[in-house]
Amino acid sequence: MIKKGLFAVALLALLAVTVQAGDLAENPLKVDSSTITTDPNQSGDPQYMPKGWPSKETIWWPYEICYKELEICQIPIKIEIGMYAELKECDKKKIVLKQVPCQSIGKKTSDFPCYKGCTDIELRSNFDMVLGTVLYRQQVGGQYIVDADKWKAYYTTKYRDPGNIIPGLVDWQKTEICVDAWSADLYYAAVGLEVQIGEVAVTVKPKT
Repeated sequence: MIKKGLFAVALLALLAVTVQAGDLAENPLKVDSSTITTDPNQSGDPQYMPKGWPSKETIWWPYEICYKELEICQIPIKIEIGMYAELKECDKKKIVLKQVPCQSIGKKTSDFPCYKGCTDIELRSNFDMVLGTVLYRQQVGGQYIVDADKWKAYYTTKYRDPGNIIPGLVDWQKTEICVDAWSADLYYAAVGLEVQIGEVAVTVKPKT
């Protein structure tokens, strides 16, 4: 029994002195078996456990003697804030015009065919802003479906009144934008197609 116990102790000591850096040991320090008894910091060596493991002698650790930084001044940092406006997910928005009775958009029967389409948009800004619109036509098959003076874009009072005023310094604000068209020339596109005939740009300016 005595010999078996001594053998176990010797094996434990052997394992302890071969622990490598990064191993999940109970003692997080890397242990080097050495008999050095002088401060290894003078020679740049990392650390030592003098006279092997286990040991009750001092563990040398790298150290520096340096000056401590002292605050002498705190300088404020400021930023110039410009006007900021954003329209949420603009690339996912579209307006699809659908045929409606001409009277429903304030037009006469002679303005047939008449169309209307709307979509919700969300905006935010750091200033009170007024929304506007600009319409751009695009050709279909080399021709324009709608004449430049026979369509309009506007904001409704579905979510706010007026619909084109967005308050600043708040979260996303919703409004509805619509486009009406009349006397459309549909003979340049096949039935059943959803063709792009133009774009409406949302413009913003400060509310005075």
